[in-house]
Order: sequence, then structure tokens, then C-alpha cells
Amino acid sequence: MEEATLFHWGEAQAQYPARRGDPVTSFLAAERVNASQLEETVLQVLGAHPQGLTTEQIAAATGLSLVTVSPRLKPLERKQLVFRDGARANASGRQAVVWKAALRTGQEFTDSNSSRC
Repeated sequence: MEEATLFHWGEAQAQYPARRGDPVTSFLAAERVNASQLEETVLQVLGAHPQGLTTEQIAAATGLSLVTVSPRLKPLERKQLVFRDGARANASGRQAVVWKAALRTGQEFTDSNSSRC
């Protein structure tokens, strides 16, 4: 993609959907993030922890920051590669969603509102 400027704003928004109020610099930063590699890292960690992990635990296990891990989970959920499975206390004592990797073969994706096959 060409260098984003105010004159290329529409192109940047189409390629990297975000909030309307995000500045051009946010789109430039998004262009440099390898989201698929980050998603794969999150999936690998969740696959190695069948009991599931909170976002905070995923961040600790991957060495990535919480703000890097957190935005990867919703897209993975939409792709039916992860699902929510209850909650547990995180380090602050507050309840946090437990994420689990969906099995890639032999089972359909399920979420916390349905029973696993």
C-alpha cells in the first residue's frame, strides 16, 4: 500500500477497518503488524493448554503484551478457531474469560452457550 496520507484516507480505512476517529498513524501502525503470525502464536499456546487460558495468561505464556494478545481473540473466535469456556479469576482477582482452542478435526466449534460434541 502507498504511504497513507489524508488524501488516501479512504483506501487506508477500507484495508484496515477501524473506528472513524482513528488517525492516519493508527492505520500506518496496523499495516506493520503481522496479525496472522500473532494469531498463530495465540493458537499454539491455547492448543498446548487444554484447560484454557485467560487473556492475561496467554500474554504471559507468549511473552506478548496484553494489548497485543487481546485484539487477536475476537477474530480467532469469528474464524471459529477459539471459543469462550467460562471464567476464572485473573491476577487482580476479577473474573476473566477463559479461552480454549477449538479442535481442528473431529469436533465442531462450540461456544460457552452450547455443549461440546
